[in-house]
Amino acid sequence: MARRLPRTGLAAWISWFALLAALLPPLVAIPALLATHRNFVADRQAQSLTSAARLLVERINRGLAVQWRDHEALAALVARHGVGGHFPAILDASLALNDRLAWVGVAAPDGRVILGSHRVLEGADVSAQPWFRAGLAGRYAGDVHEAASLRRMLPPRPDGEPFRLIAYASPLRGPDGRLIGVLASHLDWNWIRDLVLGAPLPAGTEAILLAAHGQILAGPPGLDPQPLERLLAAATVEAPRYAEIAWADGRVYAAVALAVGGAADAPSFGWTLVLRQPLEGAFLLHATLRAVLGPLVLAALAILLIGLFLAQLLANRLRWLAEAALAMAEARLDRPVPQMRVVREMAILSEALARLDRHENAPAAIREHEEAR
Repeated sequence: MARRLPRTGLAAWISWFALLAALLPPLVAIPALLATHRNFVADRQAQSLTSAARLLVERINRGLAVQWRDHEALAALVARHGVGGHFPAILDASLALNDRLAWVGVAAPDGRVILGSHRVLEGADVSAQPWFRAGLAGRYAGDVHEAASLRRMLPPRPDGEPFRLIAYASPLRGPDGRLIGVLASHLDWNWIRDLVLGAPLPAGTEAILLAAHGQILAGPPGLDPQPLERLLAAATVEAPRYAEIAWADGRVYAAVALAVGGAADAPSFGWTLVLRQPLEGAFLLHATLRAVLGPLVLAALAILLIGLFLAQLLANRLRWLAEAALAMAEARLDRPVPQMRVVREMAILSEALARLDRHENAPAAIREHEEAR
């Protein structure tokens, strides 16, 4: 009884193996590769934004620290020599040598200005000003505000914008320890704004400076501050906060927030610096990789089809040899041994079967020849 032959041929086995070998690794590896690459790009972007934010915060802190040291130096002069003598000239020199300083002066405990740079505001009552009330109690840093009392006395700005100031204030005591009043230094806000908006940053990155209550002090025009609330709650000087935030313009941004600390011994304004960058810019390489993977997959499919064609070609030749061998085993002459010259191993097998066929058929041919005689 003849044994039952399997229905699945060599061509099918080779085709399935080639299909799995060609498609399974890419199907598993490509999603993992894209996810890994995206995480890598996100980490790299966070590091880049954080480094840029730290450098910019350091520049702001250094500038504020210089202004605070100048302010403290004036207070130390008063503690040694009082407000008489050359002190009015020192105030004028401080203003002339520091283009970031808009006004510096001394207010008596009752709120009347007794000294002002270039005699500005002298005799004015500033007892209602926040910087004066806070300066009587201790060191004070006043956030950005319009120059209300100084508006009419300061020269107009070239760009026509109103003067906006930040203020330092601290109590003044004379050589005998008696409270003389409050020393105030009003700084032109625009040098901070220009420092933030003109900072060299990675391509496509925007800088935003926020006040302690969340108001945007400097940044792109028309920006909605609401998406920044969760960054503000977590950002500190030591631990910047990174997040991916959707803005009202429909774009998603990578953002890093870092607190602005100022001088180590100076009162803080409570500012927070935010750097943001569109994700599509940061993930340009990721998108490029995805675009390249498409043609690579198509090339893999083309190679697969060529492999399947070659597998079918080889399987057909093996099938012909197998059919010829089966015909020899059944003593049939309807399947001559085909000649194979494409593949060396098939050529050897074909030649061996042909010799075996000639050897088995030789006695029969001799008998037929004798009978014919």
